[in-house]
Amino acid sequence: MTEFVRGFRLHPRNGPALDGAAFPSGRVFVLDDPVFGFATVAASVEELLRGGYLGARIEWADQALAETPAPRCLTPSEHDRAWHEDEQAASPSRMAAEAQQPAAAPTEEPK
Repeated sequence: MTEFVRGFRLHPRNGPALDGAAFPSGRVFVLDDPVFGFATVAASVEELLRGGYLGARIEWADQALAETPAPRCLTPSEHDRAWHEDEQAASPSRMAAEAQQPAAAPTEEPK
């Protein structure tokens, strides 16, 4: 039986959902920026999630509910805002700063 590309939607931790495709070879393609046509390609879904979309979830096209409305296209400014929020959330300098903050002291509940 002939295999075909399987569509999916990648839901990053921050930002809009991204359209993607998984090829019979296992390779995946995600359209990161529909306005300018930038995309990410990986050897597998696992590599994609490990490489740049840590914490994201995959919604496969054949598992989506039939009544799910089609996604609304973002305006360029909405896309830029979501893109930069995601970059800031995952920036190494921000993660390092958060890691250096002292942990809050545990609070005791009244007895």
